[in-house]
Amino acid sequence: MKIQTSKIVNNILIPSKIWDIPIEKLIKIKYFENIFEFSNINNNLLELTYIQDNYFQLVNKYIEFSDDNIKLNNYIQELDNNNLLMLLKISDFLLIDNLLNLLKSEFYSRLIHNKFT
Repeated sequence: MKIQTSKIVNNILIPSKIWDIPIEKLIKIKYFENIFEFSNINNNLLELTYIQDNYFQLVNKYIEFSDDNIKLNNYIQELDNNNLLMLLKISDFLLIDNLLNLLKSEFYSRLIHNKFT
């Protein structure tokens, strides 16, 4: 399945990058499961113009590591604070509950240990 995200140019979101992700991996995410269930996507291109490339790049890494808990945990721990917050935001939007819970735990851990500056 091809997914097109956007970038901001002159304060306007314009279509940008096209991602090619197997539908079997996408369907594990509730948001995409709902889209595929309730809509008819005939052209094999899902336009997510309201999601920026940099946000989806973080989600794509999650998709890549989602079957390997060790890699996923390492990925989350290695995120800088800005990317952690961006991924937290987009995982909430895309209904990725297990990732959202992991990110919240990491966020609170960083707060407790004064790693947010």
